Amino acid sequence: MYIQVNFGRNIGNLPMNSEAWQSLDSELMSAIIACVQALCVSDDVDDSIIERHLGVGLWVGADADEESTHLSTFVHSADIKAEDKGVQAMTQLSREIRRIAEWYCQDAIALITSSRLIKGDQNNLGRTFTAQSRGLL
Repeated sequence: MYIQVNFGRNIGNLPMNSEAWQSLDSELMSAIIACVQALCVSDDVDDSIIERHLGVGLWVGADADEESTHLSTFVHSADIKAEDKGVQAMTQLSREIRRIAEWYCQDAIALITSSRLIKGDQNNLGRTFTAQSRGLL
């Protein structure tokens, strides 16, 4: 299961202060970790499983650029306790994100999930040759 949470720094057209921005990031990270802990067989889950991507974008209707972050992780199906646990964990994550969005005066925070992992060619030698021939390496 893939989980991604996207959020921006602005409140309206103004960026929140640095302390609030870091706190928002931290709370969302904690919410994702709690979800993964509820999903997984293993209790050995910490923030090392989360990838953080930083960017800048323009929110629809806004007059200013906005710093943005997305946090993401992938939980292998073999590590998930049971399907009903997944539904419960995702419902709780959604509720927690809603609470966080309201507290930090956010217009929206995106929660993106998927249960599929699309893999490319698993033949490393063939993939390397193809990439070289395309000028990618």
